[in-house]
Amino acid sequence: MEVARFNQSTGWAGKAITCDGNELMLEDYGPIRAIDVLGYDQRGQLNWPSAELREWIVQLVSTEAAPQVVATESAAFDKGRHLEQEIARVLEAGGYAVSRNLVREGRSGARHEIDVFGEKSDGLTAYSLVVECKAWAKPINKDVIAKARHVAGDIGAHKVIVVGLEGATLGAEQTAAQLGVELWGPEELERRLGQVAVAGIAHQAKRLAMGFQPVLDKDTANRVAEKERQKGLFGLGQEQVEFFDLVWIPCLVVQLGCARVDGRLRKRIKHTAQFNVYEMLSGRFLWSSEESPSLVEVDIAPYSLPAQLHSRAFRGDLVQTFRKWKTAVQDAARQRHTTAAQAKGIPLPLSELTADEFATCHLPAYVAVVQSKGKRRAVVVNARTGRLSKRLSEVLTPQLHFLTEALGQA
Repeated sequence: MEVARFNQSTGWAGKAITCDGNELMLEDYGPIRAIDVLGYDQRGQLNWPSAELREWIVQLVSTEAAPQVVATESAAFDKGRHLEQEIARVLEAGGYAVSRNLVREGRSGARHEIDVFGEKSDGLTAYSLVVECKAWAKPINKDVIAKARHVAGDIGAHKVIVVGLEGATLGAEQTAAQLGVELWGPEELERRLGQVAVAGIAHQAKRLAMGFQPVLDKDTANRVAEKERQKGLFGLGQEQVEFFDLVWIPCLVVQLGCARVDGRLRKRIKHTAQFNVYEMLSGRFLWSSEESPSLVEVDIAPYSLPAQLHSRAFRGDLVQTFRKWKTAVQDAARQRHTTAAQAKGIPLPLSELTADEFATCHLPAYVAVVQSKGKRRAVVVNARTGRLSKRLSEVLTPQLHFLTEALGQA
C-alpha cells in the first residue's frame, strides 16, 4: 500500500513510501520509521493520497515514542544493576564482605551512596574498597573519577575502583593515574568476569540517523594525525591529547535552485541545481556537488553533537545574502556582498536563487582535543575524506566548552 510520495521540493522526488505488513519502506532505500515520515511531511516534502493516511502516521508516532523511552530507561537501569551484581560476585570470590548500594556518612558529614563496598579483615587490620559502577553507553569522564576519589577519601576507604562498561576517556585515564584510582574497562572486565558475562551486560542499542559513510577507522585516523604531528603542523608534537574519538557533526544539505541568463543573442533563463553541505554548529560551508549526496543510515552513538542552527532560518539567510549581492549598487558594497555569498557557497553570478532543504544528516569526524601551556584547541580528521580538516578544526576550536559538555568530557 502506498502511504505517501515525495514531491518536487526534494532530490527524492517521485519516490514512494509504502507499507509492507507492519513495516514502512522507502523506495530504493529500505525500512524507515513513522517519525521519519512525519519529519518529511513537516518539511513539506510529501504528497499524501488521503488525509487519513497522514493521520495514521501521526498515530503511529504517538504510540511508538512513549514506550520506547520507558524501555530505554528501564534497560539502562537493569544494566547498571547487573554490572553491580557481577562486580560484587568478583569481590566475594576474593574474600571480601560485600554490600551493594550502601549509604554511609563521611567525615565531612555528607552521606554517600556506594555502588559496591568491600571489606576484609585479618583480625588485626581491616581493608576496605569502594567500587563505582557505570554501565553507560559511552566512556566515563574525569568527573566520575574525581567524585569516586572524593567519596572514598571521605569515608576512609583504602582503595577506589571505577568500572566503565564502555571504558574511559583519555582525560579520565589521566585523572585516574594522578589520583591513584584503578580503572576497569572492557578488557579488564572480560578478564575478571568472562567474555560471556560482559556480553550479557554490554550495550546493543544504536542511535540511527542519516549520514555520510566513514572511509577510515580510528587507528588510521590516528596515523593521519601522527603524520601531521611529525611534520610539526599545528604544533601537535608539544601538545597533550585530552580526547580523541569519532564524533558525528550535524550538517544540513541545501538544494540551491540557480537561475542564470544564458545566451548572447537569444537570452534565456537556464535553471540548474547545486547541493551544498553546511555544518550546523556555526553554519560554515563545507562543500558542494551537482549531484545529490549519497547518504546512508549510520549509528551516531556514542558521540554526536546537537545542531545549533535551525534549517529554515539558515536557508532564509542564504537567500538574503544573495538578495544583498543582487541589489548592491556601489562597487565596494558589491565586492563585500560577493565575498559573503561566495563564502556561503553561492555560485555567482545568478539572476535568481532558491534554497530548499534536501536533508539533515551527520558528518563523521575524528576529533582530538589537545592542549599545551593552558591553551586548548580541536584538531579534526574528516572521516568522510580521510584528510585533516583545517576548516572543521577552526569551527570546533572556539566551541570547545560546548564540545566538551556535549561529549561529557567537561
